[in-house]
Amino acid sequence: MTTPTWSETNQRDTRWSDKKLGFALGGETIGTHGSLLVCFAILAGTEPCRMNKRRMEQGGYGPPAQANWKAVTFALDAEARGFGREVRVGYNSARYCTIPFPETDEARLMEHLLAGQPAIIEVDCVPDDGPAEAHFVLGVGVAEDGTHIQIIDPWTGRRGDLLPEYGCRNNRAIVRAILYEVNDGIDSRSVGPHDCQTLRACAGRNRYERE
Repeated sequence: MTTPTWSETNQRDTRWSDKKLGFALGGETIGTHGSLLVCFAILAGTEPCRMNKRRMEQGGYGPPAQANWKAVTFALDAEARGFGREVRVGYNSARYCTIPFPETDEARLMEHLLAGQPAIIEVDCVPDDGPAEAHFVLGVGVAEDGTHIQIIDPWTGRRGDLLPEYGCRNNRAIVRAILYEVNDGIDSRSVGPHDCQTLRACAGRNRYERE
């Protein structure tokens, strides 16, 4: 097994930003609502369009033509294996919308990142203004000071720090954390090419994405 690398992927990249997200009924695209999808794609080492199609095929979204179609499973192993990676959920925290993220979960997250493993982190785009406006970033490490979480933000496609972009403290910025164990270089099953330009169901995310 080799150590995975994380691509700096922007959900607003014109190659996929206007593609429909999953079974969207309301015009949601990867560019407007696709931050979580982009995190999945980075973890699996593929492009958002390919991950979007694979999750539709593998039941990663809720049933089409229903209001809850965006309800997703955070399990990625079936999809990721097709792209040559093993991606397993190690821990999935509760969702803390109105109270600080617990110290025990924060410590667990920091230890996980320091060990070189990634985590999808749900953040509130506009903290302290009421219900959480959900957005997802990929935690990829910890700065040398041992306190600042380093992320790849799908909204910008760049690496940076979680703070102060999404809050003044980690326990205020983090709404939920899903810790993943990723191994690279596994044998992938046969996967056909997927041209992003031909997909009818790909794209989306708004700066104020809500669940």
